[in-house]
Amino acid sequence: MLWTIAVAAAVTAVTAAVLPHTLSGAHLVTAYISLFATTVSLGAIVAHLFSYEAPTRQRLVIRVMLMVPIYAIDSLWAFWDPNDAGWIDVLRDTYEAYVIYNFFWLIVDLMGGSEALLKYWAAHEPEMDHMFPLRGKMKLDKRALNLWRLFMIQYVVCSPLVTTVTFLTTAFGAYSDSSWSLENAHLYLALLRCVSVTLAFTALLYLYMSTKHHLHDEFNPTAMFMSIKAVIFLGCWQGYIVQALHAAGIFPFAAMINFICAGSEHLSCTARLTADEEVALVALDNFMTCLEMGAAVIVHQVVFDPKKFIRSPAAAPRKDLSFAERVRHAFNVLDVSHELRSAATATLSKKTR
Repeated sequence: MLWTIAVAAAVTAVTAAVLPHTLSGAHLVTAYISLFATTVSLGAIVAHLFSYEAPTRQRLVIRVMLMVPIYAIDSLWAFWDPNDAGWIDVLRDTYEAYVIYNFFWLIVDLMGGSEALLKYWAAHEPEMDHMFPLRGKMKLDKRALNLWRLFMIQYVVCSPLVTTVTFLTTAFGAYSDSSWSLENAHLYLALLRCVSVTLAFTALLYLYMSTKHHLHDEFNPTAMFMSIKAVIFLGCWQGYIVQALHAAGIFPFAAMINFICAGSEHLSCTARLTADEEVALVALDNFMTCLEMGAAVIVHQVVFDPKKFIRSPAAAPRKDLSFAERVRHAFNVLDVSHELRSAATATLSKKTR
């Protein structure tokens, strides 16, 4: 962990010396933090690939960890050029859903797989209390696991779809971030996305609550869960909160522009953000995301340490794989398409009974 941070700090320092000093302080800060977070995260991913002794498990970890460089680079790009934020959000939101999906299956894998999880529930925790605002008990069985799978896979489909529709409706003038009118697509797409992510996180939370006691001593799932939840939930809600405050007239818009453009010798910075309020709000959202990635990458170094995931014999060692084969295995997404077909088949089979 320390060597990746040291390398990242050195790369960041060199970059700081060559970046133009005509940029604003906010632009420089986002560049430094994004570069640092990306370098540290990629170094940790390479460390996993070099110690790839539990392929099925470690590829899930790698996919989750890749969230940091993807978020950092996307947010930096969207902050420096908010006009590109629309299609950049499509990429980021697609990967956000993919992260939640992979973390769900990481917990299942840490339990020894689906069958081992069902056996654990039957022997130790056949039911659990519903979370607020629901009451009563929930039976933990194959039906519950399949329902949670469905919640996860709907988000993998819904998130990029909503973002794509947002991009298209914006192009046709039917969408505005600053409008909560019933005639504007923003209200409906925002509700749809937040309902979708809430269903996915509900499934993830139920799975976490039903397994945390068994996994706590070896893997500390609480820290892993919180590191994912913080990034995803902040990404979903912080932009909407800023937009709502601005729509209510209580957001310090002028002060925000002064902060973003302070120190910049380019007058276009202030002029552009003042002329287009939506662009300014997008810039602020991406600025905050860049800062969050600086903290997230440090947390990931601790909770996703490769040593944690290669101690368990749950997966057979595959030391015979070349480095290129390990990379291909880690980033092969055929398991997602298989899960889509499996979840659809399970849902249709229930309806025909």
